[in-house]
Amino acid sequence: MVDADPYLGTRASDSAVLEALFTQAPLGLFLLDEQLRVRRYNTSARGLRGIAAERVLGRTFGEISSAVDTTELDALARETLRTGQSALGRTLKGAPAMRPDEDLTVSVSIFQVDDAADGRPGVLMAVEDVTEREAARARLDLLYDTRRIVGTTLDATTTARELASVLVPPLADSVTVHILDAVLRGEPRRRGPIDAGEPLRRAAFVSGPDTHADERDTILETLPLATPFTRSLEDATPRLVSRLDAEGVWPPSCPSTPTHSPPRASTR
Repeated sequence: MVDADPYLGTRASDSAVLEALFTQAPLGLFLLDEQLRVRRYNTSARGLRGIAAERVLGRTFGEISSAVDTTELDALARETLRTGQSALGRTLKGAPAMRPDEDLTVSVSIFQVDDAADGRPGVLMAVEDVTEREAARARLDLLYDTRRIVGTTLDATTTARELASVLVPPLADSVTVHILDAVLRGEPRRRGPIDAGEPLRRAAFVSGPDTHADERDTILETLPLATPFTRSLEDATPRLVSRLDAEGVWPPSCPSTPTHSPPRASTR
């Protein structure tokens, strides 16, 4: 007679583990059949709490979630079904269905399952929200690139262009850097607020592919009054404008009123 190994799971203990995973685990778990239809899912997963089972079971992942593009997801699942090779930690980007202006990043792992439904093979898909982790990593990458690239010379115009190039596209769609013309001509300047009428020279402008603006540098100009730009000059305080089309932010007669711009902008 051979004693049973206490560390080997029994059918009952295996069932208990699976039950805990599919009812309590915070990450999304989906058991899919050969047609990639959901046969079982984790009811406590973010985004699925409180959703009726009939809205999930028997449907494909793309039918129950619009948060990410499921084209790549389906391709990974079918490749796992075909080869038996797991796909581990694949990162996909999207946006929450109820908050389309926000970013969403998920990590997806897919494993083959021999008996997903009626003795037929399928896949187990684990989906984890890693938005905050990836945002933190992106911030560190931006800081590293800034320290590595910006300030390679003592020339103010070169430094302005280096700064703008680092910030697009990780932080912004467009970046413009204005410097006091007097400073560029070598005149000393006292610290503190700046008169809004001081002439500025645009030392750098970088724009992403989806934005359109005048790309000429070294333009000498005076910023329009009563805008976030001039307010930041006058009180030396950074500003974040949540929506550029908000009433009261841009005077109707202001020539710099944006006609096409990202949702948020900041001035420094």
